[in-house]
Amino acid sequence: MALQFNGRQVPFLEKTMLRTLEIDYVILTGRKYNIRTVRYELDFYGLESAFILPDRVCCLAGFSVKKYRNLLASKVSIFSLNCFGGLVSHLFGMPFRSPFVNMFSTEDSFIDFLEADPAQTLFSELQFIESRYEPVQHFDYPVFRCDNLLLYMNHYPDILSAIAKWNERKKRINFDNLFVTMYTDRQDIIERFARLPYKKKICFTYQPSELPSIYTLERTEFDGKELWHSVDDIATGIYQPLDLIELLTSGRQVPAKQ
Repeated sequence: MALQFNGRQVPFLEKTMLRTLEIDYVILTGRKYNIRTVRYELDFYGLESAFILPDRVCCLAGFSVKKYRNLLASKVSIFSLNCFGGLVSHLFGMPFRSPFVNMFSTEDSFIDFLEADPAQTLFSELQFIESRYEPVQHFDYPVFRCDNLLLYMNHYPDILSAIAKWNERKKRINFDNLFVTMYTDRQDIIERFARLPYKKKICFTYQPSELPSIYTLERTEFDGKELWHSVDDIATGIYQPLDLIELLTSGRQVPAKQ
């Protein structure tokens, strides 16, 4: 069996054949795999230099191997209002270089955070406020305040695991290459976001706007979904209005070429 990639047939191989071949790229297929585990296995078979390509990335509009390599090499850190950063990092097989994973904040709190000194805020101590019930996963999750920033850790069932992950991931932040994103339908937040000094930023909205860092989504294309849900669909590659690799690498809003 074989699949088509860049106009050429790519064969499926048994693992036992890997030691006998010189391989430049390894395309991962399937729903469940861990790239670090695959990397370890490839090293075992003598393929330390092979470049791993998740099939979901190859299928994105505007994909090229060169652009994807550049994205990985950029070591971008994503500050996001909700799960966008974690979802898009998973999509591209990138390490979580930001603590904004599996959680959300409020629009007011997040824009205040972006306007202040993010480094000072992020390296402040977490202060537990309360627990809230997560109706989908059926557990109580912790809510924290980090200086001026509210954090709703809705994917963590206990305080200690939430704090541990937050502290672990904030150490990986690359302040030299930040990508900032949020969503809102409030005009006051839109205007404040547009004034932020970050080089790479985007705010998604259903409201019409001509501000360069604001991207208007067509509500009719999302079947009445709430804005946060539509933004998550972009982060997972389900909906592709923009070239995501270009967006994360340069901050440019380039329409996706299907």
